[in-house]
Amino acid sequence: MQPAAGWLHLEYTFSVFVYHIAPLGDWEKALAYGCYRAPSLVSEGFIHCSTYDQVVDTANRLFRDREDLVLLVIDTHKLASPLRHELAPDTDMKFPHIYGPLNLDAINAVVPLPPLADGSFAFPLISGRVRRRPGQK
Repeated sequence: MQPAAGWLHLEYTFSVFVYHIAPLGDWEKALAYGCYRAPSLVSEGFIHCSTYDQVVDTANRLFRDREDLVLLVIDTHKLASPLRHELAPDTDMKFPHIYGPLNLDAINAVVPLPPLADGSFAFPLISGRVRRRPGQK
C-alpha cells in the first residue's frame, strides 16, 4: 500500500499508532465533550480502530463515497482506556479495539479523509512530516 501522492509517512506506520475513521460531526462533538465516544462504545463496548495496513480496506468496505470523514491518529502510549487487538468476525485479522472513551490527548493528528473520484480511499498525507528509520534513504 502506497501513501497518497507518493509521500512517505513512516512516522505514522509504526505500531505505536492506531487509527479510527470518524464522521466530522462526531469529532466536533468530542471537542465539545472533552473525549471521543464512538456509537460502537455504547452498542459493542469498544471503539473500532485499524492498524496502518487496515485503514484503506476498512474505509473502502464501510465508508465508500462518504465525504464527511476524518482519520484520527491515535498514540497508543497515551490511551487512558485499554487497547486490545482482537479477531474480527468472519476474518483471520486482528483489529485494535479501545475499551472506553478516547481521551483527546492521545490523538496525535486529525486528518481529512476525502474519497477519491471513484469513491474509494487512499491513506492521506499526515502533516507532511517524515521521520525515517536509521539507515533509510
